[in-house]
Amino acid sequence: LYMTNTVADAVAEEFPGLYVSMLAYYGVTKPPQNMKPRDNVHVSYCFYVDPKGGIGAANACGAHDFSGADCIPGEYNNACSAELKKWCEITTVVSVWMYSEAYRPAFPAPEFDNLRKNIKFLADCGVYGIFYLGGVFNHTVLQQYLAMRLMWNADMSEEEYRQYVNDLNVRQSTGTGDQDEYQTDPVPEGMPTPVEWQDVSVDTSKPHTCTLYIECTSILENLDRFNADKMEVLPADGIVYARREVVFYEGESVFDVLLRETQQNRIHMEYEMTPIYNSNYIEGINNLYEFDCGELSGWMYCVNGWYPNYGCSRYQVKAGDVIEWHYTCDLGRDLGVYWIE
Repeated sequence: LYMTNTVADAVAEEFPGLYVSMLAYYGVTKPPQNMKPRDNVHVSYCFYVDPKGGIGAANACGAHDFSGADCIPGEYNNACSAELKKWCEITTVVSVWMYSEAYRPAFPAPEFDNLRKNIKFLADCGVYGIFYLGGVFNHTVLQQYLAMRLMWNADMSEEEYRQYVNDLNVRQSTGTGDQDEYQTDPVPEGMPTPVEWQDVSVDTSKPHTCTLYIECTSILENLDRFNADKMEVLPADGIVYARREVVFYEGESVFDVLLRETQQNRIHMEYEMTPIYNSNYIEGINNLYEFDCGELSGWMYCVNGWYPNYGCSRYQVKAGDVIEWHYTCDLGRDLGVYWIE
């Protein structure tokens, strides 16, 4: 913490309003006795689960909720919760790095039993945010869906919580409900339906061509909202990647085409897989990110003039398709897209 405070002092002097983040994790979770974090220090506490016992820090228990009520007195979650409460006493800027036990395929059940209790406990402690590290197995969608619901309403009743569990389980197992298992609304009649990337084999022996275009001219029309620090990466004409014909291979998605072309042309592109939607989400292209031009700004794609209501990893490209990536400053309204509302 001494080092973090030293850095925070230097940052505050030159960049007032910015925070320095410190991870209280695996061996450094114990709060200090005679020192407090600076006002611009953000502490991220981790309930670390280590079957081998860790390196002297409190070791969390994945079988019980964070409160420690069912754990050994003074140990495991009792010790972790005491540390967290102490951090919350000495600073108000505390978040929690929350591992999901469901990333262990043989151990999913306690996570669902404890999730509601855990998020309620964290809210009562005064934690302002959660970094929720979800799993990678079949229950990931349910797991992350429930976590988001609970973060929106930490006071959710047990009855309401169980109803969300049951509803999503029914939707996933029977396909009932308006949305599919990845929360996609029905696709308009005549438009391509999603194709799950994990079910497709790309055939590199069958090349085809499509057209790709990337632009951000909407930013030029909203410079009053644009992040001034990004002016040097904003193309003067708003064109990031001029319209051109490119090669793709049978079975590839819109995401595959974007990834290859940006890499081959040395154009920055950052993305993140979002399991609940089973698609990669495009965070930034050419160092132009979501929220750089207002709270409703970000990247959207369209194919043959249609903006799909599902992610780019789920749109399978066909020969002759015209793929366009547009930067929106108003949740698509400035692009003529209103279905998001």
